[in-house]
Amino acid sequence: MTALWLLLLALDAGAALDAGEVSAAPRRVVTLMPLVAGGTVTTKQAKGVSAQLRSAVDVLAHESALRLLAPTKDDDSALRKCGDDAACWGDVAQGRGADLLVTGTVSVADGGLVIRAQVLPAGQGYTAVLRGTDDDSDALDRLARELVAPDTLRGDLLVEGQPGDEVTLDGRRRGTLGQAGSIDDHSLALGKLLEGEHALLVTRPTSKNGVAYEPFTRTVTVRHRQQTALKVTLLPKESTEQLGTDASSSSSLAPVLTVGAGVVMVGGGVACGVLSLLDSLAVEERAERQQLVFPRDQELVARGGTLALVANVFYGAGALTVGAGAAWWVLGASTSTEAP
Repeated sequence: MTALWLLLLALDAGAALDAGEVSAAPRRVVTLMPLVAGGTVTTKQAKGVSAQLRSAVDVLAHESALRLLAPTKDDDSALRKCGDDAACWGDVAQGRGADLLVTGTVSVADGGLVIRAQVLPAGQGYTAVLRGTDDDSDALDRLARELVAPDTLRGDLLVEGQPGDEVTLDGRRRGTLGQAGSIDDHSLALGKLLEGEHALLVTRPTSKNGVAYEPFTRTVTVRHRQQTALKVTLLPKESTEQLGTDASSSSSLAPVLTVGAGVVMVGGGVACGVLSLLDSLAVEERAERQQLVFPRDQELVARGGTLALVANVFYGAGALTVGAGAAWWVLGASTSTEAP
């Protein structure tokens, strides 16, 4: 019988775990102190808000998230005795057998009643604003969960994309898009996720024609009682072989362009040399005819000299460039031949 009982207990614990979720914490025992009236808030108003907050916490108790202790006749005396003394409140909680004790104040600000409550012994504080609208119940519900049951703040995530894409959340595989039970053939709904940030990874198996796809990664934020929808598009990876071909083409093209630039420079030198030679012939012809007059024809002589100098510069630069390009091409070809 003992072995059977242990087996049933283990099965029950396993069924309580949701894949990819944080396991439910043991039920906490909570004592909720009356909220203290602050500023212009009356004692009657503070008691009314205290009752509303107790109702919100009681809902969590019915969800089996915690056990709420009933109010006692010593609550008011504890309020007067402890005030802001955290150690005193710790003693009160210990005396009542409570894991958590909630205390706080009600004041007027931001156009409504403001609840500022903290949970001890953690000492974390949270705030809610009540404006006398339908949203007050949501604000009280959230405040109650933040104070005593933050693991009940849950939301949903809807991932949309290509059917067959695999979804991983927080390092754990959660299924494929369009799998059985999905709302359609291109999505996957993940429910009851803890509120907060989650690491999403979507991948696609290599296709039959050998196309591989880049994985999609994103940090998604889940909100309580909300659905976060995300549409995913995976892009194909660029082939490594294609990249190698492109790089090889670029490396073989560069020396050719260098040689071409050198040839252009030599061509420029030839052009300048021809113009310089024409100016020299013109000067000689005028000299033979005794028609050369200075300084009127001095510009013709100077231009011929300048063109000759430019031609020499072009010749030298062009020759160096052609030589560098040729050497580059030879070295590149030998490297390609030696590469495995």
